[in-house]
Amino acid sequence: MLLLLGEEPKTHEGTRRMLELLLVREGLIDRKYSRIFSELMNAHEESNYTPILDFSLQEARNLIGKAQEFIEEMERVRKEKRIENKS
Repeated sequence: MLLLLGEEPKTHEGTRRMLELLLVREGLIDRKYSRIFSELMNAHEESNYTPILDFSLQEARNLIGKAQEFIEEMERVRKEKRIENKS
């Protein structure tokens, strides 16, 4: 979504900030989706940098469900606002 809006954050934190600034503060998405994104990024970072990390099957399913919800919301906004690729 950020790429479609012409933004290309360089870091995970930059992506979080741009999501908040461009989508939440502009009223395109509810803050709930910013929190979901942060939770997913935290899980991603934890899994990358923690030598031994165990997600239970339920935790994994929960994260997958949240990722699907986030993707569905981004797709809804893209269609509703007619946001297309700027390139």
